[in-house]
Amino acid sequence: MKSGKFPPLFPLGGAKNRLSWIFFAITVVVVGLGGLLYINQLNKVAVPDLIGISLDEAVARLGQEHLKPGTVRPMPSEQPPGSVVEQDPAPGTRLPSGSPVNLVLAEKKLDKLVVPDLIASPSTKPLRAWSGNI
Repeated sequence: MKSGKFPPLFPLGGAKNRLSWIFFAITVVVVGLGGLLYINQLNKVAVPDLIGISLDEAVARLGQEHLKPGTVRPMPSEQPPGSVVEQDPAPGTRLPSGSPVNLVLAEKKLDKLVVPDLIASPSTKPLRAWSGNI
């Protein structure tokens, strides 16, 4: 070997050399994508389970997780009024910090409305005579 010249790290040419470079390139791409996915997950937080607690407690828990309340709407329910009965997204879902979580709060169910039977009432006699079908 002459002084000042070094042998090439990978000799030029040959199928073996080409396959080595292809394998190296694929490995770099896969590792790079994996790193990006991992870094993306670091900026996300898990949605807490808010079912059954009050709106004030739910807002406080969302704040602790760096999330915020989204749309809040009522729904008739047997649960205590003002408690969370549904949430979207579901508990455990990973979201970016600052994302909204929609809440559905229980409201008192309306009592059943009793409608009187007006057909059988004495004051509807003219109605029965007029309709002919009753």
